[in-house]
Amino acid sequence: MRLLYMLVVAMMSVYMASCRISRNGTYATASGNPDVMISVSDARVALRQTVASYGEWERVKIPLTVRIASPKELSVGASIEMQRGEYIYISMRYLGFEVCSMWATSDSVTMVDRMHKCYVSEPVSGFLGGFPVNVSNLQDLFLGRVFVLGQSEVVSKNITAGEIDTGMSGNYIFIPESVSDKLEYGFSLSDVNGLMSFMVQAGDHDPVKCFYGNPAVTGFGPVASDLKINAVAGKTGIDATLEYNISKIKWNTEVKKRELDIPGGYRRIPASDVMRMMSGL
Repeated sequence: MRLLYMLVVAMMSVYMASCRISRNGTYATASGNPDVMISVSDARVALRQTVASYGEWERVKIPLTVRIASPKELSVGASIEMQRGEYIYISMRYLGFEVCSMWATSDSVTMVDRMHKCYVSEPVSGFLGGFPVNVSNLQDLFLGRVFVLGQSEVVSKNITAGEIDTGMSGNYIFIPESVSDKLEYGFSLSDVNGLMSFMVQAGDHDPVKCFYGNPAVTGFGPVASDLKINAVAGKTGIDATLEYNISKIKWNTEVKKRELDIPGGYRRIPASDVMRMMSGL
């Protein structure tokens, strides 16, 4: 998914203003008996219970730290602001100043580079290859929640329309009904910790893999403690981790609705120019 690659490109634009760092993450595992295989019916019950725990929300703001191991090592402070079903706004900051941001809606993806006073804005179809991914799907991906491509809301009574493959220790895989013969995606879950990982593969492209840290309990349902993204764009390997500051999450009335703001005088450039610029860092 080029959209995830653009997120990493946005992070890379602050490379010259950030420090080098590496990190090894620990991810959720089931705590059940490793010798016992969960049944398909029990896995469907666990899946419905997991989805039923997702609280409804209107707006959310999550402070986080972004750590990239590849293609360049860096660490930078950031925040994600989201209006349910409308937009995702990601801001990268250094020394208290915003240096780069990314804005995604159902219609377009825009990246503003304040270091170079330029921006990229393209229709969302150009990033997603025509697949029915909507803003709500991407919001659930960031929060660490199961979703079905193209559906804005997923409820416990209809989430299990798909294939279940069970394993040991209460682990199972959920593969929603296919929306395209060119796209495969699925979720790995635990009956104890809920969502552990997500993978999507389009055609012959390398898969994008997301791994989630143990979920934290909030007033609006579980939120993953961190998100690790592994992908390949062209010949470039991407290894990035988003570490959420759960204790400082703000919801609904605590978060003001945001509007896209592109400063006057900024020049518009194609996404290919940004990627070439970032590859030279």
